[in-house]
Amino acid sequence: MEIVRCFVCAPLGDEARRSLDVYVAGLRNCAPSIRWVSVATLHVTLKFCGEIPVETVTTLSDKYADALRNVRPFRLSLEGLGCFPYLRRPTVLWIGIREGLEELVSLYDRVERASVSSGIPPEKRSFSPHLTLARIKNPKDMTPALSERIQGGAAPGFFTGVGEAIFMKSRLTPGGPIYSPIRRYAFQNENTP
Repeated sequence: MEIVRCFVCAPLGDEARRSLDVYVAGLRNCAPSIRWVSVATLHVTLKFCGEIPVETVTTLSDKYADALRNVRPFRLSLEGLGCFPYLRRPTVLWIGIREGLEELVSLYDRVERASVSSGIPPEKRSFSPHLTLARIKNPKDMTPALSERIQGGAAPGFFTGVGEAIFMKSRLTPGGPIYSPIRRYAFQNENTP
């Protein structure tokens, strides 16, 4: 039986990626030994489905199409830095989301309901929308300079339009994950037929 590792995400616009690329380069200089995520792959994860049979992928693809019908494009602001679970023992460095949060939560709810109705286990944690900028295996890699930037919490406001969701396949490699779209779900403006 063929198994596919997959998730659903909201991608970033090109302009936000370019701005984040410059910003993250500055952070990377503060802590070069942390494993930084490629800015080209940054996205807001709406649902991690895990490793599922290819037949379920086909079913989910159609369920997501139904669930994401009539979603309107919206705008997000990416602001604030933080760590999971907390700064003293960080494992993930993230940038937060401010504007567009309500629309993003609504999108998450649609995807979660479609996932659960197809047999994917419900998410146990509450939805905490963010972009993962880096993964930290060793807390000693957290430098004082990066820690100070995080405590300041002030990431400049980057804005991005969200005009689609993507059902994405993820293949893990030693150089990092490789993502390829299974299906894209374009959002419709009110005037679009």
